[in-house]
Amino acid sequence: MPKHHIALTENDIARIINGEEIIFKVKGEEIIVRQSYAKDIIADMLIRQNRVMNTASNTFEY
Repeated sequence: MPKHHIALTENDIARIINGEEIIFKVKGEEIIVRQSYAKDIIADMLIRQNRVMNTASNTFEY
């Protein structure tokens, strides 16, 4: 099965975090990357070196 790697810039990641979509074309197919509308059922159990801070609510987003 072929693999396709999609590299995101810091700007792309910021756009996703802020609710926007990133659109790519791979072999004529359109691929849309966005944040999930659903929350994870279980909290992330790993302690990550870097986390995203929601400055509106002063909470960490995983």
